Amino acid sequence: MDFTVYENAVFHTLDSTNPTASSLVTAEGRIHFLGSVSEAREFASKAKRIDLAGAHAMPGLADSHVH
Repeated sequence: MDFTVYENAVFHTLDSTNPTASSLVTAEGRIHFLGSVSEAREFASKAKRIDLAGAHAMPGLADSHVH
């Protein structure tokens, strides 16, 4: 599986116990990990890395109920 690590950002999680994370790991169109940069690098040590230089990201909300 080819992982990509997006790091050095503020990811808003909408989880009140962990409201933000600094790194996100994806593969095959799915999120596999969300946490600190050091944890992400350990989780996917051979991954491609993308430095987001302090950008902010938050979950998109989609309503799949369409008439």
